[in-house]
Amino acid sequence: MISALRSLLVQPFQQVSLAGRLKSLRRFKRSRKGISPILAETMMVLIVIVMSVIVFIFATGTVGGLLSGRKLAPENFSLIAAGAPFSGGFDPNSIHPNGSPPGVSTSGTVCTSSSPITAPVSGVYVPPGQSCTITASVSSGVVVNYGATLIVQGTSVIISGGIKDNSSSSITIQGGATVTGGINLYGTGNFYLTGSQVSSGSVVLNGVKYASISSTTGPGLSGGLQASYSGSVQVDSNTITGGTFFTNDSSVIVTNNTGSGGMHFSNDPSCYSANNTITGGQSGTCTGGSPSGGYDILNTGAYTVSFRTLYLDSQPWSGISWQLSTGSTEQCGNAVIPVGPCTQFPIVIPPNTMVHVSFSWVNPTPTSPVKIIMWTTVGDYLESRVDPTAGLVCSTRSIEAPEVPIGFC
Repeated sequence: MISALRSLLVQPFQQVSLAGRLKSLRRFKRSRKGISPILAETMMVLIVIVMSVIVFIFATGTVGGLLSGRKLAPENFSLIAAGAPFSGGFDPNSIHPNGSPPGVSTSGTVCTSSSPITAPVSGVYVPPGQSCTITASVSSGVVVNYGATLIVQGTSVIISGGIKDNSSSSITIQGGATVTGGINLYGTGNFYLTGSQVSSGSVVLNGVKYASISSTTGPGLSGGLQASYSGSVQVDSNTITGGTFFTNDSSVIVTNNTGSGGMHFSNDPSCYSANNTITGGQSGTCTGGSPSGGYDILNTGAYTVSFRTLYLDSQPWSGISWQLSTGSTEQCGNAVIPVGPCTQFPIVIPPNTMVHVSFSWVNPTPTSPVKIIMWTTVGDYLESRVDPTAGLVCSTRSIEAPEVPIGFC
């Protein structure tokens, strides 16, 4: 009897459970018919998103190149008209002073690499082949003998009585030093005067192979400048009173100077003068030369390259001039002009086209290489090294964004 009662109680629950299962199964089948379209639509959306990302990634490089000119490769750099020894402008071995060598006094404090002048003295003598550094004032002048090297530097340094040499190797005056009594050089190898002044007496260069006079301070060259029978004489951004005289020099470049006394030229076969405001007029001619720096740049890439600025080390250049070597027109500023000199940035170089770029430049140092950087409008750059005695010695020769040159100097 108990077993019969158990059967009556369990059976309805089993039947209800089975019926519920069947009902749930039917609902599930109906739901799948609705889920399928949703899943399909979701998958389509995902596919579209993924394909869009892929297209964007691959198209950005191409479109970006077309619009901005990135990842380009201008090549084939060459330095032209360097106006420096060994760069092709002249043979430095052919440069000799005119007349007899001056007599030199060997009196005074002897200065060598082991005995520099660090405290004030009366008179200094640099023996042949020795190297002398002066960082204190000298009251009775400095004499430098043949093959020797002299460096004068310091804002508090005053050389009274002037500087005279006989075929020294190198003379450098820098860092705000002052020379009174003039500078007379005979057959010097390198002469470098920058950021300093010659407050009285003239600067006379006779047979100096390489001379760079730039950015003098105070009165600048108050007694004038005379250069004769010298090699490369580059004079930039100075105040010169008493006149400038150039005679029988191989290469003369005079730029951005002010002063008085006129500018006088005689038999200087390669002479370039620009942006000078020296009163007193000009005698003779200054022709046949060119700015001291230049590039030939061939754009071998597929897109137009536009250079927006140039730097010499950390200093921007101004006064550039450029023109395309081929074609009938070029983009100069906001105008299209016939191919010819353009003095505006950017420098626009179409594909497979060469451009000639020239600029006024006096080498910052007579012997040390300097860095040249040309920035494009999209932030890429070309970089090179120029050695004053050897011309262009190293170039990256191409561009690779972002701002990473290919090849290193």
